[in-house]
Amino acid sequence: VNHTIILPPVADFSQDMTSICAGETVTFTNTSTGIQDSWEWTFVGGIPSTSTLQNPVVTYATAGNFSVKLVVLNVNGSDTIEMSNHITVSPIPTAPIITQIDATTLQSSQVTGNQWNDINGFIQGETGQTFNPANDGDYAVTYTDNNGCSVTSPFFSYSNYASVDEFATESLVIYPNPAYHILNFNFIATIVVYDINGKAVMHASEVQSIDISLLEPGMYTIRTTEGQNIKFIKK
Repeated sequence: VNHTIILPPVADFSQDMTSICAGETVTFTNTSTGIQDSWEWTFVGGIPSTSTLQNPVVTYATAGNFSVKLVVLNVNGSDTIEMSNHITVSPIPTAPIITQIDATTLQSSQVTGNQWNDINGFIQGETGQTFNPANDGDYAVTYTDNNGCSVTSPFFSYSNYASVDEFATESLVIYPNPAYHILNFNFIATIVVYDINGKAVMHASEVQSIDISLLEPGMYTIRTTEGQNIKFIKK
């Protein structure tokens, strides 16, 4: 008489990555040996936190160092493997701030790790802290930190105001300043309003006043199509 002896399995597993950025996923692969009837996974900090799949995929939404446990079972017993601080999740960095430092130059608040983009994607070779766009338009910068985690800034509306009429004689006057509701101009103008971070927050064409009641309190800059700049305070 031949007897088949079923031994308890020996638990083991692997994964495609152990260091990731918050929001990324890890694929776990069961590499246990012996006859196996079921699997019981526990993922501290993971989504899902438990699984009975043989090869689960887990998302880690928050930064930290997290343990993984696998229990493998058959009719004659079980085996457990637990790896402490096995998955390292790095935080997503803070998005950089873009400012227009002169008529033709944008600057990222991050010194290194920059990649400039337009609405079509990455701009080849533009990885410095400053960037000189070839055309007016919307631009963003993607920052990658030392952990390899990336974040992209909001788009910045860029306008080259270098080629202005140097012979314009009438200076823009605004009133009242500070203002709460309506801001008036001394002549009809086409303007862009920028916040303190250099982000365009309002556009207006051929107007002699604007309604600023929805703006947050603080310092702003008005730029006309003639290249004149003037600051005002929103109360």
